[in-house]
Amino acid sequence: RQEGMGGRREEGREGSGGREQGKTRTESLAGQREETLWGGRKGGRNGRREDEDKTRRLTVARWGLIPSWSSDASRASRMINARSESVATKPSYREAFRRRRCVVPADGYYEWRPPSEGAGSRKQPFYIYPRSGEALAMAGLFEDWHGPHGEVRTCTILTQEAVGPVAEIHDRMPVEVPESWWERWLDPHLEDAQGLLEDICAQSRTGVESGSRDFHPVSTRVNAPVNDGPELITRV
Repeated sequence: RQEGMGGRREEGREGSGGREQGKTRTESLAGQREETLWGGRKGGRNGRREDEDKTRRLTVARWGLIPSWSSDASRASRMINARSESVATKPSYREAFRRRRCVVPADGYYEWRPPSEGAGSRKQPFYIYPRSGEALAMAGLFEDWHGPHGEVRTCTILTQEAVGPVAEIHDRMPVEVPESWWERWLDPHLEDAQGLLEDICAQSRTGVESGSRDFHPVSTRVNAPVNDGPELITRV
């Protein structure tokens, strides 16, 4: 279990929260704009990614970035989130930030609020989601890591300092990319990625401060990755 943004590290999911209940908002978002969600490289023969092919597509990634130069996957569990303030300079994220940015769709995400004084030691999980009912499009990075069993696509979610009511639960929150900014964020040739990220973070903070998020407490069953199902996002 990870207690950072999203809280549950699950292989094969492109985000956090968003439990499936029929056709989720995330699936609807993907169906509307499937070709724009990843600034990735289209798979060629035998699953290879061709650098010259910049086709964007929706794909599956393992949550927890593994840098392409890493010798093993041991660091992945510590890299589910990347701080937007330092992502341009940290060696583990720097190259992905320059050329391999993505959008991670989710219906919502989990975060844990520390107990108040005298209330015991157990943290209370919350489900946080857009008040509008639409899906989140979180800023992310991805890498293609060549491991002992072949190529693995991994990703991480960018976070920033939490603001507004969300800050009462946790001090960090995901960076959301407005749909009108997807085109630039996914452009692998963008020269000023840092400037764009700062603008996106500012707009994301403004949205949260204006009340664009809703949240409610959920069962501590979400703490165990073996548990799954729509009841995990039900208010308790």
